[in-house]
Amino acid sequence: MHKLNLQTDKIKFLLEAMIKISRLENNIIVLQPKKGNIKDAILKSISNMYAKAEKKEIMINYIPEDYITYFDEKWTMETMENVLDNAIKYSDKKTTISIETSKTEFYVLITIRDEGIGINSMEYNHIFKRFYREKEKQRYEGIGVGVYLTREILNLEHGFISVDSTIGKGSTFTLYIPID
Repeated sequence: MHKLNLQTDKIKFLLEAMIKISRLENNIIVLQPKKGNIKDAILKSISNMYAKAEKKEIMINYIPEDYITYFDEKWTMETMENVLDNAIKYSDKKTTISIETSKTEFYVLITIRDEGIGINSMEYNHIFKRFYREKEKQRYEGIGVGVYLTREILNLEHGFISVDSTIGKGSTFTLYIPID
């Protein structure tokens, strides 16, 4: 029964991801940015991912800072949760994920750093493609849509995402959310 429930959850996740991709690619998703404190969305995203991190005894560190910007809370949280989900998935037990925020003239930056397995620098451009999975990552659960969705959502918000990683030491994803 437990295996059946797991398979059902996987199918449900896959269907939801396919619907999101379809809606994004067909311009059905309409973002509704509102002025707000990005801290609140980050805290909600951490809360939504907490149980998954707790199962692996992964600590999520975040010192809340107030940054007011215009963003669509639902879809911005989706981007953060996609990155956090990967950080948890590709990290060993009892490691740490750090979230930091900062501000430039045009963007609020949300930097998510893990101590996971890392990404080959030759793969940076490929990981943002729909359904792409590195060969080394095939043993991990997933379908290769999380960072693709993140990039597409951020593009709709007129933001972007960057990655820096070292094999065996972890990855750092930075989400750039426009201030205006």
